[in-house]
Amino acid sequence: MTVSRTVLTEVQEAVAAGPIADRGGLVRHVTDLFLVNAAALADDEIALFDDVLNGLVCEIDSAARALLALRLAPVENAPLRLMSALALDDEPDVACPVLVQSGRLDDSTLVTAARLKSHEHLFAISQRASLSEAVTDVLVERGDAQVLLSIAKNAAARFSPCGFERLVSRAEGDDALAERVGRRRDIPARLLARLIETASERVRARLEAEMPHAARAIRQAVQDAAAHVAARHEGEGRDAEAVRASVERLHQQGELDDAQIRSFAEDGLLEEVKVALALISELPAPFIEQALKQESGETLLVIARATGLAWSTVKLILRLPIWRRPATAGEIRHCLARYEKLARATASDIMRFYRARL
Repeated sequence: MTVSRTVLTEVQEAVAAGPIADRGGLVRHVTDLFLVNAAALADDEIALFDDVLNGLVCEIDSAARALLALRLAPVENAPLRLMSALALDDEPDVACPVLVQSGRLDDSTLVTAARLKSHEHLFAISQRASLSEAVTDVLVERGDAQVLLSIAKNAAARFSPCGFERLVSRAEGDDALAERVGRRRDIPARLLARLIETASERVRARLEAEMPHAARAIRQAVQDAAAHVAARHEGEGRDAEAVRASVERLHQQGELDDAQIRSFAEDGLLEEVKVALALISELPAPFIEQALKQESGETLLVIARATGLAWSTVKLILRLPIWRRPATAGEIRHCLARYEKLARATASDIMRFYRARL
């Protein structure tokens, strides 16, 4: 390494002496010298290359920096400070090769890049061969759809509990991301349940088809999630008597109509919906409770038709968190078809039968 050390010393002296006409060319020559000797270099010798290249890189154009990044990114013992500087370069063409490939970057550098740089930088980070929880936390929070899909696909990415929660939240309404997150082997059962509960019917079907061994678990996750939400709502300690009295007042004042019940459903006020349905149908509360728990929704459709509730109101009620999973898009379509075929006179006859039997 004596020759190389001599050359580097001469380069440092030349840089200190004044302007150099072709800094880009000088960087290429120093890089060549490093790459030829890289396997045999000691730590102090790598540090010398680090000093020299860092002194040159800040004054070369982005094209020269990008070439330097491409050449050094895959090198296992590339100069540490130089790689950090390249990784934090504002130009994606410079930073991205290093962010994707370099094993010389620590979490601190990656987190800084993820917090401060562009989505192109974030996408590059998301493709690394390994990602710690500290890094994915930032990617999940700042990343766009492309970044989120990339980290969800990255089997080597590790997520903190909060990071996984946020990833599942951001997958709501995004079929591609929901499907990819649902395929991850490390997704906690509780979050899989939440993901499935909010996923589209197409995503559910794809996940069951692609993971037949997990199909039963997926279906159970949907039911468990619905039960958990329902238990939370029912355990909030609301004053049932006060709710009943409030809804009864509306009924006595002639204000318990379709619009009011739809408003209850929109606000997720399940207890108000139950009391309202019991009052307008003149059926006991336990019967209404069982009707709302029906998977088919058949009794709810009869009550709705007989009492004049609009389909928009029925659909909101079907999506309320009850002791069953919320209806899927396909099930709601089937309910709509039955609702439209059911004549009001027929529904009224069935209601009279219910009242006579109870």
